[in-house]
Amino acid sequence: MMGILMLIAAVCAAEAAWLWRWVPVRVPPEADSGMQELTLPLILEMLSVAIRQGSSIPHALIAVGGIVSGEFGDGLRSAGERLNEGVSWNDAWPDDGDLAVVRDAFASSWTNGTSPVNRLEVAIEQFDWDERARIEQSAARLSIRLLLPTGLCFLPAFVAVGVIPAVASFAG
Repeated sequence: MMGILMLIAAVCAAEAAWLWRWVPVRVPPEADSGMQELTLPLILEMLSVAIRQGSSIPHALIAVGGIVSGEFGDGLRSAGERLNEGVSWNDAWPDDGDLAVVRDAFASSWTNGTSPVNRLEVAIEQFDWDERARIEQSAARLSIRLLLPTGLCFLPAFVAVGVIPAVASFAG
């Protein structure tokens, strides 16, 4: 009984010494700001939700641009503000690769007055298909990389266990 109590006391003392030197992990300052870098499909989904809830295209761009950090969010906000000021569709958008996807998804809606929800859903599905294809290609490359070492390990074992005894039994 006394040995168990001594063991528990030793474990507690060791844990207390470890906790004394333990330093908690610090959160980087950029993660504290609440603004995170979001993926383009998520941004398109947020725009789609804003449009479905009755927001106009410029107000949806401004609202989602306020959530998204970086140049992409600034581009969305500035495009929405410029559209509210009456600037033409093509002049309101800055030239950026990812912003071109959003611009193209809303272009026919702005000029023809159709709902942009279908185009946004198609763009989101296309990104999902592209991501799925990229994952499947990576998995295929990984399976090939794993096959070579596995084959190199099993081939000598197969020869040593299967082929050599068979040849020895025929020879003897």
